[in-house]
Amino acid sequence: MQRPTVDVAVVMRNEAEHLPALIGGLRAQDYPLGRIHFVFADNGSTDGSADLAENLLAGLNAIVLRLKRNVGFTGGYLRALERCHSEMLALINADTKPEPNWLGALVDRMQSDPGIGICESRQMPLELDKPYDPETGETSWCSGGGMLIRRKALDEVGFFDPIFFIYFEDVDLCWRMWLNGWKCVYVPQSAYHHYGPAEQRDPTALPPARRLQYIRNRWYMSMIYGSAYDILHSAAALLSPTRLAGSPEIAAGTLSAFANMFHLLQRRRLIGRKRSPYVSLSRMSVGVKNTQ
Repeated sequence: MQRPTVDVAVVMRNEAEHLPALIGGLRAQDYPLGRIHFVFADNGSTDGSADLAENLLAGLNAIVLRLKRNVGFTGGYLRALERCHSEMLALINADTKPEPNWLGALVDRMQSDPGIGICESRQMPLELDKPYDPETGETSWCSGGGMLIRRKALDEVGFFDPIFFIYFEDVDLCWRMWLNGWKCVYVPQSAYHHYGPAEQRDPTALPPARRLQYIRNRWYMSMIYGSAYDILHSAAALLSPTRLAGSPEIAAGTLSAFANMFHLLQRRRLIGRKRSPYVSLSRMSVGVKNTQ
């Protein structure tokens, strides 16, 4: 039986050192390359990433979008989506190398259950230590570092919200999936190596600008999905004089979040009375574990 066509999208910014491993891994997929359309969105790189990607992708059904400025993780993927028309969309970080069965295992799992909206791969050597059902693989949310999305589900719930820029955009997307009746599942048979710095998985180690975005987006999630108690509890814990004195990014991130209050209230209104046991702020923050 012929395999379905899949769009594979990558967002990059100054990732020249990682592209040979990434594209080498994509070329080595056991999935038919003729059934894959690659879309690379370059966020204004200054290290030649766009030129290198074009050279490494030569001979494949691929396009490199050269964006004039950094529009973030979410903005880059939204631009890439404009060029994607297949029934499935795969996302993978630029600083990774997929195993040969990365894409095939995701497609197999998605085809096994028409109710699945998103499938998530296993990261190596470290991945987010979040719970999942050992029988079904169902999990609260899937990491955008390596996932497969059903286009039908995406068209129903929408893609990444651009206000997130980076951090928690994948959680937000998955929770919209759950609230609209689509499943999110973990597929450990699909794997990729993630070479990014450990700070990406530890918010306390983020540089100030990234930490501000992380804190702002936590507020976004609280305001969209949290109860009044959740919001007040977060404010009491986060905005204590001791915390504020030790991290000016907390105040800046909080102010930035409240500046988007109208949009957040609109998002909250769309949820209405929809509920899912997988959508809970308590499931948002997780640690990391070794998967080697």
